[in-house]
Amino acid sequence: MKKTFFLVPLMWAIFGLVFVIGKEALNYFYFLDFVALRAVIVGGFLLCYNFLVFPGLRNQNVETLKKLSLKDWGIFCLITLVHIYLPFTLEYWATQHLTSVKIALLYSFSPFATMAIAILLKAEKFGPLKILALIIGLVGSSVATTHGDFSSLIGFNWSLFDLVLLCAIIFSSLAWFLIAKLMSRGVGISLINGASMFATGMLIMSAQFIMSSGKGLLNSNIWSVPREGWLLICSIMLLSNFIGYYLYGKLLKDFSPTFISLSGFLCPLFTFIFSYLLFGAVLDLSFCLSIAIGMLGIFVYSLET
Repeated sequence: MKKTFFLVPLMWAIFGLVFVIGKEALNYFYFLDFVALRAVIVGGFLLCYNFLVFPGLRNQNVETLKKLSLKDWGIFCLITLVHIYLPFTLEYWATQHLTSVKIALLYSFSPFATMAIAILLKAEKFGPLKILALIIGLVGSSVATTHGDFSSLIGFNWSLFDLVLLCAIIFSSLAWFLIAKLMSRGVGISLINGASMFATGMLIMSAQFIMSSGKGLLNSNIWSVPREGWLLICSIMLLSNFIGYYLYGKLLKDFSPTFISLSGFLCPLFTFIFSYLLFGAVLDLSFCLSIAIGMLGIFVYSLET
């Protein structure tokens, strides 16, 4: 077992808490303002870190960027679109209408999106145990999202918000393969996140400025947001963008995107724990069964890696 394995549950615990905090933060911010503010602040900070704070790191980044091909720059632009812009805007639009636990459960479908992308990109070999593990995981996800009523899954009786969030999940799953490719070219995860987040924030603000006929970059008066709202968004930026994404990038060096995605079955568990502790969420049997099946899938997958 690799030394960084213990970081897997830690990372998903952090993301589980982010789901809960993010849902609460939308009570204070319009969802596009929330995404834009978070992206510009975090992206700006990370870019300053990479190019202004440490001269040695700046020189290293400049030399790395000079070596990138036109195709690599195309991947950089695509990451901005599928890693931040589309997943964040779609996710937080849907989040307004879904519970944090439901959001985390829907994210447990990400291994299957990841597997399909890995097959299409020929990024990973799939033996019988890996395929079995992913089938087990699909059953676990289905139990939770349908509450044991598989007719709703077969009949595709899902809401628009469920489908929009699934689109965000697919984009996010694709993004990590692109990020892994850029990282193999020597580009650091903090630089990738910083550039893509800052670009996303500027794109959203520019669009809102145009749509408002030049009245403002944001839809709401952010100065009227109470201190609690700012505390929530700052907590999300710290937990998700600085700690969570750092751990994800570190784990990508030791594990495949498919395994990390499959281990995401831990995220709904942590999300429920935090939802219970903070807001008194109610547990049901299908949720427990889903987590147990998901853990079995992770075990089976690990037998072949």
